[in-house]
Amino acid sequence: MGGRPSFGLNEGRPTIYSGVDATTEPRKQFVFSSAGLTVQSLIDEGLLDAPHRSSRAGAFERGLLAGGLATSFFYVTIGRTGSVSDVDFMARTSKLNKASITAIFGGVALAHTWRMAHNSRYANFFARPSPEGGLRVGMGDRIDREHSTTLAAGGFVSLPASMHHYAWTSTPTIVQISLEGPFDIFYVNPNDDPQKRQTSR
Repeated sequence: MGGRPSFGLNEGRPTIYSGVDATTEPRKQFVFSSAGLTVQSLIDEGLLDAPHRSSRAGAFERGLLAGGLATSFFYVTIGRTGSVSDVDFMARTSKLNKASITAIFGGVALAHTWRMAHNSRYANFFARPSPEGGLRVGMGDRIDREHSTTLAAGGFVSLPASMHHYAWTSTPTIVQISLEGPFDIFYVNPNDDPQKRQTSR
């Protein structure tokens, strides 16, 4: 396009500068500024439309889609007001305004988000808070669902070593375990050990 792109920091944020004079060559600047979001949208669209051998998306594919959606949502929300915002440059170098550009790229990102949320290939991609969700915990040798304590998001339970306990959930739940090693799990009932179930198949 005639410019010499360069890399730098703008208020601590990594930025690629086009090297194009936006006042004398607005069309070139528009193409440069729109290229990133356009390519990202095309990558996401390609990933969603491509035929896949497996029924569940892998970590790499999910990572690409997550990065693409995050980038798009950033640029059409808080990122559009930055001093070197692509959305701002596109608005200044075309007849489109920021609202129109936000509607175009934000709409594409929302469409991709909707498709992922309704595709079993990306199950559990988005956190879905549930009013009846939460991790249930209790003390003892057997699960007692009626006398379990429910931990809401951010809740915690502290257990001493060798304390017999159980935990269960009816919805997808992320659990963080913090401890001082060494660490091991002993099942009161050896038949509950999932590793033994896997090796017996």
